[in-house]
Amino acid sequence: MRACRRRIPPLLPLLLAALAGPGRAAEPPVSLDTANLSPVAQVFGLPRLTQGPGPGGATRAGLEVDWASHAVSDRDGAAFVRFDGETRRYTLTAVGRLPGRRAGWWALEAPYVQHTGGTLDDLIDRWHRALGLPRGDRPDRPHNKLLYRVVDDSGQVLLDRTGTAAGPGDLALSAGLPLAGPLSAGLRLEAPTGDADRLLGSGSWDAAGWLAATGAAGATGAWPWHAAGGAMAMTGGDVLPSLQRRWATFARLAGGWRPLPGLVLRAQLDGHTPLYRSPLVPLGSPALELRLGAAWHPGGGYRLAAGFSEDPAVGTAPDITFHLRLSRGRL
Repeated sequence: MRACRRRIPPLLPLLLAALAGPGRAAEPPVSLDTANLSPVAQVFGLPRLTQGPGPGGATRAGLEVDWASHAVSDRDGAAFVRFDGETRRYTLTAVGRLPGRRAGWWALEAPYVQHTGGTLDDLIDRWHRALGLPRGDRPDRPHNKLLYRVVDDSGQVLLDRTGTAAGPGDLALSAGLPLAGPLSAGLRLEAPTGDADRLLGSGSWDAAGWLAATGAAGATGAWPWHAAGGAMAMTGGDVLPSLQRRWATFARLAGGWRPLPGLVLRAQLDGHTPLYRSPLVPLGSPALELRLGAAWHPGGGYRLAAGFSEDPAVGTAPDITFHLRLSRGRL
């Protein structure tokens, strides 16, 4: 664990350097740029960014932090799955405009992934108890311990991880291009640069494409919205390869309220079809996540976004995921 902590600080000087320079405020996009952080879903290239960076020609650099807590298990005959632990994803990003009059955009993502026993179990259990939410079997499990285990229907152990893992994840390049009216199209390619044996990457080349629509309702545009849907194709990966599917579809619906200039309160639904063939819910059922948060552009080119995600389709995604993003642009 000590080695993992030493690897994170070098990201901070890179972020501070990227945030240097002048900028100007702009209205925040309504969508929250993240994806399913289940230990065996986050390795694949589900699109995180489906909406462009908004008006202006700035190239933006930033740091995204996603922190997920897992406490899910399922059994079907001899088949068994348990995800108990935490996944943290720190992503250095750069987003800018493509040259030309059609104002397309590009994005680069360089993630650093950690799997640990974590520190959130007791806090989340108390939160669920205070609000009368389902606690599952979290109270009966050892707190802050890591166990990712998958057994197939023949009794063969396919995944058994109890030790902390950390390192670079899969690099990704995305691009979007406006079409007619509110419509746009996007593409994303993710390269297998992360270590699949430690669940830092998939070992697969993943390509995703989508169509999106973006607009705003109300006389002053105070109710922005965004919708996207598409498909992802995967080559043969190294994470649960005997169960892996080669394609999946995904959809996103986001809406917001802009009570003040530069501030958007956001709600979002993200879903995707299963990435694996399995009777077990965390592997073989369609995933659905509800995300709530806010984005604030205080000026000076800075943008700050924060939020959290829950799993309405229980077991198909982390119990809860916290999101934080800080970026700044240079004109």
